[in-house]
Amino acid sequence: TPGHVVSGSSISKSLCIANKYVNAHREANFEQDISILKIIVDSQISECKPSKLERIEDLNTILEDNTEGVLSLRLQNGGYDRIPVIITKWGPLYHYIEISPKKSDRLLSEGMSGSTLRINDDICGMLLSVNRTDNRGHVIRQDFLHDVVSSYFKAQKPRPRKKKFRS
Repeated sequence: TPGHVVSGSSISKSLCIANKYVNAHREANFEQDISILKIIVDSQISECKPSKLERIEDLNTILEDNTEGVLSLRLQNGGYDRIPVIITKWGPLYHYIEISPKKSDRLLSEGMSGSTLRINDDICGMLLSVNRTDNRGHVIRQDFLHDVVSSYFKAQKPRPRKKKFRS
């Protein structure tokens, strides 16, 4: 989740994949404006299953081969909106992808933070910010996002205990 979306609050409402609002608390923050939310377990979330997003190893190839994508937004009523976008800037060493709507009458807004950029059904990034002056969005690349948050999850895993062998 973009960090600025949950800033100033330790507990927030989050819409899970089953279209239910659940309580979540901020588990970790990163300087890249990223926060990890942890769902507070209760009886209402039995249908909300965790998702696992694997790192896209060939994102540079996907970006080289495509100039367009879709910004997928989750609406407050649980529905979806899809905005066709043009990829206006990216680079293999650049951690962000810049996008703009394909149709000039579609406006990007700050409330869209957290929406996913999809290219050929692959989730390629998450919208972090919008420049309303030029109607461009800044999307954190999925491979970079994965690397940032995976450091947190690796640190959370208990290390296996070594067995002592006797001779």
